[in-house]
Amino acid sequence: MLIPPYRVLLGLCIAGSIWPVTGGLFPPPCDSKIYCTGELLRQVQLAKLFVDDKHFVDRPLQESPEVVLEHFQRLVNTTPGGALSKQQLAEFVESHFSAPGQEFEPWEPPDWTGSPQLLNRISDPKLQSWALELNAKWKQLGRKVIPRKSQNWRLAAPTGEVIMGQGIVWRHKMQQSSHKIAV
Repeated sequence: MLIPPYRVLLGLCIAGSIWPVTGGLFPPPCDSKIYCTGELLRQVQLAKLFVDDKHFVDRPLQESPEVVLEHFQRLVNTTPGGALSKQQLAEFVESHFSAPGQEFEPWEPPDWTGSPQLLNRISDPKLQSWALELNAKWKQLGRKVIPRKSQNWRLAAPTGEVIMGQGIVWRHKMQQSSHKIAV
């Protein structure tokens, strides 16, 4: 059974926000000390650097997680009280993270066709035209992770993904000789 992406995202948001409050009574939402737990995430979220809290976790690392955490800890250790200012955090994030989406390159699903036979069954010409336009969007939304640039918590799909926006990613997976969309 596939879980709707909004439920996965909601679960991660809830788990990520209550995990520190529970004193670790529950397991963390993931293993990343940058994207799921840890002082860097805590300070970035408390400083409200971004209008959308998810913006930070969508930013891929420019260096390995170990190097980023080492640089962050060094900055914390040289800051009185260990709490970085909003400006210090913004500068740190800008110098160690890329903009969201930089780890993707365009990708066309291998089973995509400009005029699927299924659409021939639509009798209304306006609706059929709309369905063809909608079908064309798959080519615009398809992305594949560039392995050398994917160091954030997302797992790179070996084939490709369709980026739907608002944190929804549909992974295109192959099973035997048929193509299926899974979430």
